[in-house]
Amino acid sequence: MKKLFFVSLLAIMIMAITQSCDSAANKKNVQENNTTISSDSGIVDYGNGVFYFHYIGSKFANKLSDFIKIHPELELQSFSGNGTKFYGRDRGYFVVFKTKNK
Repeated sequence: MKKLFFVSLLAIMIMAITQSCDSAANKKNVQENNTTISSDSGIVDYGNGVFYFHYIGSKFANKLSDFIKIHPELELQSFSGNGTKFYGRDRGYFVVFKTKNK
């Protein structure tokens, strides 16, 4: 019985830890001198054209589309999923933009 309790407790602790591992969306991990160009709290500006979109699925697509519409001066260069969620599912996407040449 003690063994079952210990295993259950360990499983709960592992789930709690993995759910809190998404440090990319935490604004405290961003350099202080960055200028945020988005009022959306789910989009974190890391500076130098690097953004983190804390959205997945159709919400990510819609937020990315809105962001591009609001910022026509930026050109999408690359994006990558942030596979930090349990079993490697994405929690959001890092997106890199550059300023368009006129």
